[in-house]
This record gives sequence, C-alpha cells and structure tokens, in this order.
Amino acid sequence: MLRSLIPLSGAAAAVAVGAATIKAHAEVTIPQETYQAAFPKGTKEVAPKQTYEDWDSNWDGMSPPKEATPEFRKRFNKAPTRHIILIRHGQYDLDFKGDPPLTDLGREQAALAGKYLANASVTSLRTSPSSKQRNVIFKKVHSSDVCRARQTAEIIAKELVTAPYLAAEEPLLQVADPMLAEGAAYPVDHSSWRPDPSTFFQDGARIEAAFRKYFHRSTDGYRAWRKELAAHDLADDGSSSSSGEQKSYAGEDTYELVVCHGNVIRYCLLRALQMPPGAWLRLASYNCGLTHIEIRASGNVSVYGFGDVGFLPLDKITYH
Repeated sequence: MLRSLIPLSGAAAAVAVGAATIKAHAEVTIPQETYQAAFPKGTKEVAPKQTYEDWDSNWDGMSPPKEATPEFRKRFNKAPTRHIILIRHGQYDLDFKGDPPLTDLGREQAALAGKYLANASVTSLRTSPSSKQRNVIFKKVHSSDVCRARQTAEIIAKELVTAPYLAAEEPLLQVADPMLAEGAAYPVDHSSWRPDPSTFFQDGARIEAAFRKYFHRSTDGYRAWRKELAAHDLADDGSSSSSGEQKSYAGEDTYELVVCHGNVIRYCLLRALQMPPGAWLRLASYNCGLTHIEIRASGNVSVYGFGDVGFLPLDKITYH
C-alpha cells in the first residue's frame, strides 16, 4: 500500500501493415502469421485501437485561475499532497438476517489491517532516494454506516490510537457516513447481476456524491488563493497586500482512511483516474484490501496499490 510501485510503460512501435506482411524498422520482413500469433486468438490483424482523453487537471474545480501570479502558482504546487487509503470491510456473516456483522475472521482481518497501518505510522517513508523522509500520520478514519464497515473502522481506529505519533487534536474515528454505503454504482450489462435501473439511479448518484466529498486535492492551496484575492482587494484600498499564507504550504502530506465497500471503492478508483466508470465490475478486492490513492496539489492522481492484502496470512484471505 505505502510502497511505490514501478509503473508499467508500453513500448511504442510504428509498423506498416500490408496485405500479407509486416515490415519492421530494420527492413526485415515478418510473415503476417508470425505477427498475428503475438495476439490472442480472434484479434484482428492489428492491435485494437484505444483512445484516452486528455487529463483534466481541474477535475475538482480547485486549480488556480488563469489570473493567478507565477509566484502564487509556485507556492500553490507546494500545498500538501493528500493520501486516501480505501479499505474494504472484513469478512461478514452471510447468514445473518438484516445488517450483518463481521465474523470472527473478519474482526481478525480488521485487527491485522490496523496493526499494519499503525506500524506504517511510526516508520519514516521515503518513496525515492531524492525525496525527503516523512511520517505517515493518519488523522481521520471515515466509514460507511453499514455494520460490517463500521465495525472494521472501529477495530482499525483502536489499533491506530496506540501509535505514539497520535495527537489528540480531534477524534480519529469520524461519524459514520451513509453516503459511503454499498450500492450499484454504475449501470452495467452483466449476465449474472442486473439491478433494476431505479437502483442505479439512486445508488449511482449517492456514490458519485461520496466521491466528490472525499476526493479532491488539499484545500490549503485553494483557501490561500481566496485569501490572496481578499488581500489584493485590500491593497486596492491602500491596505497591506500580504496574504500571510506562506505557512499553509509547509505541511506534511495528509493521510485519511475510508472504510467502505467493494463497489464504492472500485467506482471511486476509476473516477479518480478519469477512466470509464462502467468498467467497475472488472475490479475485485479481498476483504480488508487496501487501495492507496495520492492526490497532488497539481490535481494529478496516482494509485500505489489496489486491494493490497500483503499483511494477511494466506489462510486468512477471503472475498465476501
């Protein structure tokens, strides 16, 4: 989760496709059947074309306006980076009528997740040789109001409060949020699961609203911009033009935990990456899997892991 993964990059190659041959850069003629054998059966003569839209850096509406000064933009980009750790709930009792609680194994999974995160919080993190060491400090634990998610969050928070770093500025465990409850996130054409369209209509809007509530860059930069505008207005009246916001950019990265459900997590992951949300059913996370999403001041987003359960023994990994 908190380890940077090496991104995979596709090799770029330009080839001219003929009626029967593929001509490589080295002027070597490759038989069409040899080229075709490199692709899965049923694929057309060339690799399927895929297009990707340009990245919208102002996806959360918090980029500085065009009129912002170059000096301010430099300070803005030094605002703290937000880290959101999404955690799927532990194993729960499928035979329970109503809102099912965690099983004994589910509670153990949650405790192991909490211990892992507590250990991470007392270890200095350096993501590259040139980066500065920083402390991983979890300041908030959010959760769905569904029993299995809330119980998971309570167990994790209990493990975290034992960490020596924790300052008693505010409660670690936040009020349960019904917006994070499980649901049908986005319409899909699936042979074995087709919720009523009205379910998507209600659940989809709620889960999208939850995404917008929790996924955004640090408010430090945006708040500083509003203060700078106010200071500029004062300067027009002959007052001081100093906004006094330099300190807003000296903070450490911030870390928050969001304990919720598989459908919510995979939908939010695709939305955060600006990828088609209709692909959410193609992702699956084990119980208590950790998904680490980083949102930088620039608006860029990176994912350092999805559904990580490396802290669980193999015999304690489940999916339901």
